[in-house]
Amino acid sequence: MKKLLFTSFMAILALGLAGCRENDLSSSLPSTTPEVSDKTGSETGKSTTPEPVEDFTIKASDNGLSAAQSSYTFATLQEGDKFPPDAKIRLTTDDRWAVCSSLNERYIKFTAENPSVLPEGSVDWTIVTKDDLGIGNKSNEIAAIDLVFDRELIRPGESKLKFETRGSNGSTTVTGKTTTVCLDITIKEFGTIEVETYEVNLDLNLTGLKDIIEDTETDATDISWTITDSTPEEEVYGYSADYSRSVAIELSDTQAKIEGMKFAVGHSYNTWVFIEGEVRVWIALEADGSSSDYELTPNKDNSQSALTVEKDGVSVKATLGDYYIV
Repeated sequence: MKKLLFTSFMAILALGLAGCRENDLSSSLPSTTPEVSDKTGSETGKSTTPEPVEDFTIKASDNGLSAAQSSYTFATLQEGDKFPPDAKIRLTTDDRWAVCSSLNERYIKFTAENPSVLPEGSVDWTIVTKDDLGIGNKSNEIAAIDLVFDRELIRPGESKLKFETRGSNGSTTVTGKTTTVCLDITIKEFGTIEVETYEVNLDLNLTGLKDIIEDTETDATDISWTITDSTPEEEVYGYSADYSRSVAIELSDTQAKIEGMKFAVGHSYNTWVFIEGEVRVWIALEADGSSSDYELTPNKDNSQSALTVEKDGVSVKATLGDYYIV
Protein backbone atom coordinates (compact mmCIF):
# COMPACT_ATOMS: atom_id res chain seq x y z
CA MET A 1 0.00 0.00 0.00
CA LYS A 2 2.83 2.43 0.89
CA LYS A 3 4.50 1.64 -2.42
CA LEU A 4 1.34 2.49 -4.32
CA LEU A 5 0.96 5.81 -2.46
CA PHE A 6 4.61 6.70 -3.10
CA THR A 7 4.25 5.91 -6.80
CA SER A 8 1.11 8.02 -7.07
CA PHE A 9 2.82 10.94 -5.29
CA MET A 10 5.83 10.81 -7.62
CA ALA A 11 3.53 10.84 -10.68
CA ILE A 12 1.66 13.92 -9.43
CA LEU A 13 4.97 15.69 -8.67
CA ALA A 14 6.26 14.97 -12.19
CA LEU A 15 3.14 16.39 -13.76
CA GLY A 16 3.45 19.55 -11.62
CA LEU A 17 7.08 20.13 -12.64
CA ALA A 18 6.24 19.63 -16.29
CA GLY A 19 3.46 22.22 -16.00
CA CYS A 20 5.84 24.75 -14.44
CA ARG A 21 8.43 24.26 -17.21
CA GLU A 22 5.75 24.78 -19.90
CA ASN A 23 4.52 28.09 -18.33
CA ASP A 24 8.07 29.49 -17.99
CA LEU A 25 8.90 28.80 -21.69
CA SER A 26 5.75 30.28 -23.07
CA SER A 27 6.26 33.56 -21.14
CA SER A 28 9.77 34.00 -22.55
CA LEU A 29 8.75 33.75 -26.25
CA PRO A 30 7.83 36.82 -28.24
CA SER A 31 4.15 37.23 -29.03
CA THR A 32 3.14 36.02 -32.48
CA THR A 33 0.00 38.21 -32.46
CA PRO A 34 0.53 41.07 -35.02
CA GLU A 35 0.27 44.67 -33.73
CA VAL A 36 -2.78 46.53 -34.92
CA SER A 37 -2.16 50.01 -36.35
CA ASP A 38 -4.64 52.80 -36.86
CA LYS A 39 -5.11 54.63 -40.18
CA THR A 40 -2.36 57.11 -39.41
CA GLY A 41 0.19 54.30 -39.07
CA SER A 42 0.61 54.63 -35.31
CA GLU A 43 0.46 51.65 -33.00
CA THR A 44 -2.83 50.97 -31.19
CA GLY A 45 -2.84 52.81 -27.92
CA LYS A 46 -0.32 55.44 -29.07
CA SER A 47 -1.76 58.83 -30.13
CA THR A 48 -0.06 61.12 -32.68
CA THR A 49 -0.68 64.79 -33.47
CA PRO A 50 -0.88 65.47 -37.23
CA GLU A 51 1.41 68.13 -38.62
CA PRO A 52 -0.48 71.40 -39.22
CA VAL A 53 -1.13 72.11 -42.90
CA GLU A 54 0.06 75.57 -43.98
CA ASP A 55 -2.66 77.61 -45.66
CA PHE A 56 -1.42 79.28 -48.85
CA THR A 57 -4.73 80.69 -50.05
CA ILE A 58 -3.96 83.74 -52.20
CA LYS A 59 -4.93 86.89 -50.35
CA ALA A 60 -3.79 90.26 -51.76
CA SER A 61 -5.54 92.25 -49.03
CA ASP A 62 -6.27 91.70 -45.37
CA ASN A 63 -7.15 93.91 -42.42
CA GLY A 64 -6.26 97.16 -44.18
CA LEU A 65 -2.96 95.95 -45.70
CA SER A 66 -3.03 95.53 -49.49
CA ALA A 67 -0.82 94.59 -52.44
CA ALA A 68 -1.58 96.14 -55.84
CA GLN A 69 -1.91 92.66 -57.40
CA SER A 70 -1.90 89.02 -56.40
CA SER A 71 1.07 87.83 -58.47
CA TYR A 72 4.56 89.22 -59.11
CA THR A 73 7.55 88.27 -61.26
CA PHE A 74 11.18 89.12 -60.47
CA ALA A 75 14.53 88.31 -62.07
CA THR A 76 17.61 86.92 -60.40
CA LEU A 77 20.78 88.99 -60.25
CA GLN A 78 22.54 89.73 -63.52
CA GLU A 79 26.06 88.32 -63.38
CA GLY A 80 28.49 91.02 -62.33
CA ASP A 81 25.78 93.50 -61.34
CA LYS A 82 26.92 95.07 -58.07
CA PHE A 83 24.12 97.62 -57.81
CA PRO A 84 20.86 95.99 -58.94
CA PRO A 85 17.57 97.82 -58.48
CA ASP A 86 15.31 96.74 -55.65
CA ALA A 87 12.96 93.82 -56.14
CA LYS A 88 10.10 94.66 -53.84
CA ILE A 89 6.37 94.50 -53.26
CA ARG A 90 4.69 97.45 -51.57
CA LEU A 91 1.82 96.67 -49.20
CA THR A 92 -0.15 99.85 -48.50
CA THR A 93 -2.21 100.56 -45.40
CA ASP A 94 -5.65 102.14 -44.95
CA ASP A 95 -7.23 104.08 -42.07
CA ARG A 96 -7.26 101.01 -39.85
CA TRP A 97 -3.50 101.50 -39.49
CA ALA A 98 -3.81 105.13 -38.40
CA VAL A 99 -1.50 105.99 -35.47
CA CYS A 100 0.41 102.69 -35.93
CA SER A 101 4.11 103.49 -36.30
CA SER A 102 5.84 100.14 -35.79
CA LEU A 103 5.36 96.39 -36.10
CA ASN A 104 5.37 93.77 -33.37
CA GLU A 105 8.37 91.70 -34.45
CA ARG A 106 7.18 88.69 -32.43
CA TYR A 107 4.37 88.30 -34.96
CA ILE A 108 6.31 88.95 -38.17
CA LYS A 109 6.67 85.79 -40.24
CA PHE A 110 7.51 84.85 -43.83
CA THR A 111 6.49 81.42 -45.11
CA ALA A 112 7.39 80.19 -48.59
CA GLU A 113 5.46 77.34 -50.15
CA ASN A 114 8.62 76.44 -52.10
CA PRO A 115 11.74 77.23 -50.03
CA SER A 116 14.03 76.24 -52.92
CA VAL A 117 12.72 79.32 -54.80
CA LEU A 118 12.49 81.63 -51.80
CA PRO A 119 14.99 80.28 -49.28
CA GLU A 120 15.12 81.49 -45.70
CA GLY A 121 16.55 85.00 -45.51
CA SER A 122 15.79 85.85 -49.15
CA VAL A 123 12.88 88.16 -48.24
CA ASP A 124 12.94 91.01 -45.73
CA TRP A 125 10.64 93.88 -44.81
CA THR A 126 10.92 97.60 -44.24
CA ILE A 127 8.45 100.23 -43.07
CA VAL A 128 7.51 103.19 -45.28
CA THR A 129 6.11 106.09 -43.25
CA LYS A 130 3.83 108.88 -44.38
CA ASP A 131 6.77 111.22 -43.91
CA ASP A 132 8.84 109.09 -46.32
CA LEU A 133 6.13 109.60 -48.93
CA GLY A 134 5.69 113.30 -48.17
CA ILE A 135 2.15 112.89 -46.91
CA GLY A 136 0.88 114.04 -43.54
CA ASN A 137 2.64 116.46 -41.20
CA LYS A 138 5.99 114.68 -40.77
CA SER A 139 4.05 111.69 -39.54
CA ASN A 140 5.80 108.44 -38.63
CA GLU A 141 2.61 106.46 -39.18
CA ILE A 142 3.01 103.39 -41.38
CA ALA A 143 1.90 104.20 -44.92
CA ALA A 144 3.22 100.94 -46.38
CA ILE A 145 5.32 97.87 -45.74
CA ASP A 146 7.82 96.90 -48.44
CA LEU A 147 8.66 93.22 -48.92
CA VAL A 148 12.21 93.23 -50.32
CA PHE A 149 13.68 90.27 -52.23
CA ASP A 150 17.41 89.54 -52.30
CA ARG A 151 18.23 88.89 -55.97
CA GLU A 152 21.38 86.99 -54.98
CA LEU A 153 19.41 84.44 -52.94
CA ILE A 154 16.17 83.93 -54.87
CA ARG A 155 16.14 81.10 -57.43
CA PRO A 156 14.13 80.43 -60.62
CA GLY A 157 10.76 78.81 -60.05
CA GLU A 158 7.35 79.51 -58.58
CA SER A 159 6.24 79.80 -54.97
CA LYS A 160 3.49 81.30 -52.88
CA LEU A 161 4.73 83.67 -50.20
CA LYS A 162 2.80 84.34 -47.01
CA PHE A 163 3.56 87.40 -44.87
CA GLU A 164 2.08 87.69 -41.39
CA THR A 165 2.33 90.69 -39.07
CA ARG A 166 0.74 92.75 -36.31
CA GLY A 167 1.10 96.40 -35.41
CA SER A 168 2.80 97.11 -32.10
CA ASN A 169 0.74 100.22 -31.42
CA GLY A 170 -2.40 101.90 -32.67
CA SER A 171 -5.89 100.42 -32.65
CA THR A 172 -6.68 96.88 -31.53
CA THR A 173 -7.72 96.23 -35.13
CA VAL A 174 -4.04 95.91 -36.06
CA THR A 175 -2.44 95.13 -32.70
CA GLY A 176 -4.78 92.37 -31.59
CA LYS A 177 -5.17 90.53 -34.87
CA THR A 178 -2.63 88.91 -37.19
CA THR A 179 -2.76 90.42 -40.67
CA THR A 180 -1.96 87.93 -43.44
CA VAL A 181 -1.11 88.57 -47.08
CA CYS A 182 -0.32 85.66 -49.43
CA LEU A 183 0.91 86.22 -52.99
CA ASP A 184 2.06 84.26 -56.05
CA ILE A 185 5.76 84.81 -56.79
CA THR A 186 7.57 83.80 -60.00
CA ILE A 187 11.35 84.06 -60.24
CA LYS A 188 13.10 84.08 -63.63
CA GLU A 189 16.72 83.97 -64.70
CA PHE A 190 17.93 87.44 -65.66
CA GLY A 191 17.02 88.25 -69.27
CA THR A 192 14.30 85.60 -69.56
CA ILE A 193 11.22 87.65 -68.61
CA GLU A 194 9.78 87.63 -72.11
CA VAL A 195 8.29 90.85 -73.50
CA GLU A 196 7.41 91.83 -77.06
CA THR A 197 10.29 93.66 -78.75
CA TYR A 198 11.20 95.57 -81.90
CA GLU A 199 14.70 95.28 -83.35
CA VAL A 200 16.03 98.79 -84.01
CA ASN A 201 19.18 100.13 -85.66
CA LEU A 202 20.37 103.65 -84.83
CA ASP A 203 22.69 105.84 -86.88
CA LEU A 204 24.00 109.12 -85.40
CA ASN A 205 25.62 111.84 -87.51
CA LEU A 206 28.28 113.54 -85.35
CA THR A 207 28.66 116.64 -87.49
CA GLY A 208 29.01 119.66 -85.18
CA LEU A 209 30.52 117.77 -82.23
CA LYS A 210 33.83 119.67 -82.41
CA ASP A 211 31.96 122.96 -82.58
CA ILE A 212 30.02 122.12 -79.39
CA ILE A 213 33.27 121.23 -77.60
CA GLU A 214 34.81 124.55 -78.65
CA ASP A 215 31.70 126.52 -77.69
CA THR A 216 31.51 124.96 -74.21
CA GLU A 217 35.30 125.13 -73.67
CA THR A 218 35.38 121.63 -72.25
CA ASP A 219 38.50 119.45 -72.38
CA ALA A 220 36.37 116.42 -73.41
CA THR A 221 38.17 113.63 -71.55
CA ASP A 222 35.46 111.14 -72.48
CA ILE A 223 32.55 111.12 -74.96
CA SER A 224 29.74 108.56 -75.09
CA TRP A 225 26.32 108.02 -76.65
CA THR A 226 23.64 106.33 -74.53
CA ILE A 227 20.09 105.15 -75.08
CA THR A 228 18.06 103.75 -72.19
CA ASP A 229 14.48 102.76 -71.37
CA SER A 230 12.63 105.57 -69.58
CA THR A 231 10.79 103.02 -67.43
CA PRO A 232 12.30 102.72 -63.91
CA GLU A 233 14.84 99.91 -64.00
CA GLU A 234 13.30 98.00 -61.09
CA GLU A 235 10.14 97.55 -63.16
CA VAL A 236 11.90 95.99 -66.17
CA TYR A 237 14.98 94.37 -64.63
CA GLY A 238 15.59 91.01 -66.30
CA TYR A 239 13.36 91.66 -69.33
CA SER A 240 14.25 90.13 -72.69
CA ALA A 241 14.39 93.68 -74.13
CA ASP A 242 17.54 95.81 -73.86
CA TYR A 243 17.33 98.26 -71.01
CA SER A 244 20.32 100.36 -72.06
CA ARG A 245 23.06 100.49 -74.68
CA SER A 246 26.06 102.80 -74.81
CA VAL A 247 28.97 103.35 -77.20
CA ALA A 248 32.19 105.33 -76.83
CA ILE A 249 32.85 108.17 -79.28
CA GLU A 250 36.25 109.43 -80.40
CA LEU A 251 36.70 113.08 -81.26
CA SER A 252 37.72 112.06 -84.76
CA ASP A 253 34.50 110.04 -85.35
CA THR A 254 31.99 111.40 -87.83
CA GLN A 255 29.34 108.76 -87.21
CA ALA A 256 28.24 106.36 -84.48
CA LYS A 257 26.00 103.29 -84.69
CA ILE A 258 23.98 101.12 -82.32
CA GLU A 259 22.73 98.03 -84.12
CA GLY A 260 20.22 95.33 -83.26
CA MET A 261 18.89 96.97 -80.12
CA LYS A 262 15.81 95.24 -78.71
CA PHE A 263 13.18 97.87 -77.89
CA ALA A 264 10.35 96.91 -75.54
CA VAL A 265 7.15 97.52 -77.51
CA GLY A 266 5.19 100.50 -76.17
CA HIS A 267 8.14 101.91 -74.21
CA SER A 268 9.80 105.29 -74.68
CA TYR A 269 13.59 105.47 -74.62
CA ASN A 270 15.82 108.40 -73.63
CA THR A 271 18.98 109.11 -75.63
CA TRP A 272 21.82 111.65 -75.41
CA VAL A 273 25.50 112.28 -76.08
CA PHE A 274 27.56 113.03 -72.97
CA ILE A 275 30.90 114.86 -72.84
CA GLU A 276 32.92 114.39 -69.65
CA GLY A 277 35.42 117.10 -68.73
CA GLU A 278 35.94 120.12 -66.53
CA VAL A 279 32.69 121.26 -68.09
CA ARG A 280 30.12 118.46 -68.43
CA VAL A 281 27.87 118.59 -71.50
CA TRP A 282 24.72 116.69 -72.47
CA ILE A 283 23.59 116.90 -76.09
CA ALA A 284 20.03 116.18 -77.20
CA LEU A 285 19.42 114.39 -80.52
CA GLU A 286 17.14 115.32 -83.38
CA ALA A 287 15.66 113.25 -86.18
CA ASP A 288 17.60 113.48 -89.45
CA GLY A 289 14.52 113.79 -91.66
CA SER A 290 10.90 112.79 -91.06
CA SER A 291 9.54 109.29 -90.62
CA SER A 292 6.24 107.74 -89.52
CA ASP A 293 8.19 104.78 -88.08
CA TYR A 294 9.68 106.65 -85.14
CA GLU A 295 9.67 109.96 -83.27
CA LEU A 296 12.71 111.66 -81.69
CA THR A 297 11.91 114.68 -79.49
CA PRO A 298 14.38 116.78 -77.41
CA ASN A 299 13.28 117.65 -73.86
CA LYS A 300 12.94 121.22 -72.60
CA ASP A 301 16.50 121.68 -71.32
CA ASN A 302 18.06 119.79 -74.28
CA SER A 303 19.84 117.33 -71.98
CA GLN A 304 18.30 114.34 -73.80
CA SER A 305 15.67 113.27 -76.30
CA ALA A 306 12.76 110.84 -76.14
CA LEU A 307 12.59 108.13 -78.80
CA THR A 308 9.50 106.08 -79.61
CA VAL A 309 9.36 103.37 -82.29
CA GLU A 310 6.23 102.16 -84.09
CA LYS A 311 7.31 98.91 -85.75
CA ASP A 312 9.96 96.22 -86.03
CA GLY A 313 13.09 96.66 -88.13
CA VAL A 314 13.19 100.46 -87.92
CA SER A 315 16.39 102.38 -88.78
CA VAL A 316 16.59 105.61 -86.79
CA LYS A 317 18.71 108.41 -88.26
CA ALA A 318 19.69 111.22 -85.88
CA THR A 319 21.84 114.33 -85.68
CA LEU A 320 23.22 116.37 -82.79
CA GLY A 321 20.87 119.02 -81.40
CA ASP A 322 21.19 121.66 -78.69
CA TYR A 323 23.05 120.98 -75.45
CA TYR A 324 22.92 121.38 -71.69
CA ILE A 325 25.93 122.39 -69.54
CA VAL A 326 26.82 121.77 -65.91
